[in-house]
Amino acid sequence: MASGACADAGEIVSAGLEALAGQGAAFMAWLRAELLPTLDEMDRDPGSMIPSDEVFADLRAHHARRLAEG
Repeated sequence: MASGACADAGEIVSAGLEALAGQGAAFMAWLRAELLPTLDEMDRDPGSMIPSDEVFADLRAHHARRLAEG
């Protein structure tokens, strides 16, 4: 309101809700485009998955390398 972009608190709330709705739509599009096909692939070929202990070990090693690099 101080900048003059919104006339009152109601406009601010409306703008915030519109922004959240846009983020929700983008998230749902990502779910459909990226996550669902990945889950389908995992169902078709469970052997293609990397065990979580291996993933976390790789992440820890990567993090340790980054810390060592400074």
